[in-house]
Amino acid sequence: MGSTQDLCEINRLNVRKCQNHFKIYAVYNPPKNCPNFNFLNISHKTVELGDFNAHATRWGYKDANIAGKEIEDMLNSNTLELIYSNEDPATYSHYNGTRTTPDLLLVSSDISEHTRRKIIDDPGSGHKPVIDSITIGS
Repeated sequence: MGSTQDLCEINRLNVRKCQNHFKIYAVYNPPKNCPNFNFLNISHKTVELGDFNAHATRWGYKDANIAGKEIEDMLNSNTLELIYSNEDPATYSHYNGTRTTPDLLLVSSDISEHTRRKIIDDPGSGHKPVIDSITIGS
C-alpha cells in the first residue's frame, strides 16, 4: 500500500526590489507524489517555480497525473497564470528518448505580462536550465 504522506519540498524566498515585495516558492515534487499546495499564500507578486513532476495536456503531456490535476486546480482557483508556450522546448530529456516538461513557472496575474521564461541547452543532467525573469519599473 502506498504512502499518503506529501513528500513535496517547497522553499519560500521573500525578495524586495524597488519597493516591491515578491514571494518566490521553489518547488520540488517527487514523481508520483500527491502535493498539497493549500498552505501557500497566493497573492500579488507571487512566483512558483521548479520541478513539479506534474502531467497535464495544458503543458504538453498526453495525459494528466494527480500532481497535474493539483496544479490545474490551483490555476483555476487562484490569480495564478502558467508561463508556458507550446513553442517552448521540453525541459527534460529522459534516457529512453522521451521529452517532457516537469519544470513549470506559475506567477500571479499582476506580474504575468512582465515575466519571461527561457529554456537553455542541457548541461548533461537531463533537465534543461530554465531562466525566469521579471522586469519591473523603478
